[in-house]
Amino acid sequence: MRSHSSATVLGSDPARKELTRTSLASDELVFDREVARRTFTALYDRFLEQHARKIHIETEAPQWKYRPKALPVGSPAHLVWLWNAAATDLRAQSADVYHTHQLLWENRRTQLSFGESLRPTRELYTPEVLSWDREHFLTAFAKCGFGNPKRNIEWWLRRAETLWSLWEGDPFRMFQLGTIDALMAWKQRQREDPLPGIGPKIASLIAIFMEEHGMSHVPDAFPVDVHVQRLALALRVVVPTRNAPILNETLEALLRPAIVRLCAEEGWSRITLSHALWFRGNRGCTDCWKSHYAQVECPVFSECQGAYQSRSYFKMGLWLPMKGPMAKGGCAPLVPFSERSLFAQTG
Repeated sequence: MRSHSSATVLGSDPARKELTRTSLASDELVFDREVARRTFTALYDRFLEQHARKIHIETEAPQWKYRPKALPVGSPAHLVWLWNAAATDLRAQSADVYHTHQLLWENRRTQLSFGESLRPTRELYTPEVLSWDREHFLTAFAKCGFGNPKRNIEWWLRRAETLWSLWEGDPFRMFQLGTIDALMAWKQRQREDPLPGIGPKIASLIAIFMEEHGMSHVPDAFPVDVHVQRLALALRVVVPTRNAPILNETLEALLRPAIVRLCAEEGWSRITLSHALWFRGNRGCTDCWKSHYAQVECPVFSECQGAYQSRSYFKMGLWLPMKGPMAKGGCAPLVPFSERSLFAQTG
């Protein structure tokens, strides 16, 4: 039976609703394990090779770059800060979000243009946040730019209640049931969502971050973000069987368990592969069509059909393969859409 992910329609755009209605179901997407093994091996190995020379996670990955310097790495306070920062991560603005969290924890209100009457913003990361009133929250979130301020007040407070009242300030207890899937099932069983804004991707991101700091690994955690999805489509790791939109949630639900299994089979570190795909997508795929060095720098250039535009992903949570892939490698000419073998043949 075909079943779509239970995606929430963003906004009331009728065009988006119609695209969602006609989007591909999970069994209309083909995951090619051999292509994934071959291309991800190349990306994994290149990342390990470059990591020692020019990629420095501590200065380039936002969660490391913007860590408040007074927070000891891996300390309980650091994990709480990471948890809150990841929970408000925005698709295209990670650097800005983590930088803002750094300023909030360090209580540098003048750099965020807060009024003098606001309470110390470090309290957002302590049990004192439970005593904040709506006015303080409105002022803070209006300045922070974490999306909709009114929604974030409710979401932040509900997550804070869960963290400080249920888990006694230990964010890693969100994984006490053992897996991402178990966490999502627990969320759905509650009358009111205790972790609003935290879905499989963000939960996996938090798990990976905490694993980097010595916490136990969560076996099915892998953050399938825009870069992972874009690479999977461009490299034909995932191939649609018909010409229709693809929901972000549907693609995530297909890729996360498949990538986790592949990591186990190949003996790959999920953290390392996550970094490898993020750095390739963030540093290499963005504006690839402008780079005359892409063919030399990218270990999977010959297998890449060209990336799909990500604008629809950021605006509507959709991929639109019917628009065809973009050019790659220094404005290489776009092969006509009708001549590209984009779709898997079935039956």
